[in-house]
Amino acid sequence: MRKIGTSASAPLLVIISLLALLGFFGWLYMQSKADVEEVPIEIEETEPEAIVLVDLEGPAGGLVGKFAEIQSATVERGLGRGVFTLSVGESMTYPVLLSSDLIAQGVAPQDGDRVNLKGRVYTLNDSIRSAWVEQGAIESVAGISAAESFLLADSARVTN
Repeated sequence: MRKIGTSASAPLLVIISLLALLGFFGWLYMQSKADVEEVPIEIEETEPEAIVLVDLEGPAGGLVGKFAEIQSATVERGLGRGVFTLSVGESMTYPVLLSSDLIAQGVAPQDGDRVNLKGRVYTLNDSIRSAWVEQGAIESVAGISAAESFLLADSARVTN
């Protein structure tokens, strides 16, 4: 009789281990092919509520992160190759930064142009203003120094 743990029993243990491993993989394969009950997932497809031009007159805190769809707004003043302000009230303006794709396409609304814009509202702080100046998107922060947020436009169309 052989003792387990001797060199003579090693091949027998290897064969038993391989058979157990093959049995386990066979069981896994059968489980993966078993009928799985599919549960339908219902997703409500709702458009996010877009803010409009009149909403930009209010406090910036509630607007940050929201999608904006601005129809037929007037460009108050161009501030550089990628930034301009919109006229949103009697004496209020709102800054808009064009996306790098729009700047590369040569989109550059002029003062007085009517534009349709789509984009998202972000917080505007001193470091962002400085980055715009360094990148050459804006010539001076004087026109947007009081603004608390800005619209990053992914889509812009001049309608005149």
